Formats: sequence, C-alpha cells, structure tokens
Amino acid sequence: MAWQDLVIGIGNWIFVLALIPSIVSSKKPALATSIMTVIVVTVFVYCFFTLEFYHSMISSLAVGMCWWILFFQVVLKKKDKLSINY
Repeated sequence: MAWQDLVIGIGNWIFVLALIPSIVSSKKPALATSIMTVIVVTVFVYCFFTLEFYHSMISSLAVGMCWWILFFQVVLKKKDKLSINY
C-alpha cells in the first residue's frame, strides 16, 4: 500500500466524521453544493480505483454516500416545503 493511499484514506474518513453532524442536523447544505460534491467525489472514486488506491477508493465511496444522503435530505426537505405551501 502506498503511503499516499493511507493519507488520503484517513483524510476521507475524517470527512465522513465531519459530515455526520450535517446529516443529523435540520440545517442542510445547498442542493447545488450536494450534487456537485457527489459528482466530484464519484470521479475521485474511479480515479483511486484505477490507481489501485483501494483504501482511498473505499473511504471516498463513504464520503460520497454521506453526500448522497445530504442530497436526498435536501430534495425531500424542498419537496415537503412545496407541499406545505399549497
């Protein structure tokens, strides 16, 4: 395992821990922030796979899953607000 794989992987796990408060909070990031981050992190997952940085790939996948959760929470929150206004 390359040391870079380990450093990137550990950094990603820290990002996962940092995203947990946003996932459980009622305040969510902007929809555009969520979707752009999901797209970029998904590209990172593929890049890490092709570099055989498997720890980085798995940890980036976890970060991506957190951002997908946030994305769907934002979408559902917007949907609820629209249905309340009618």
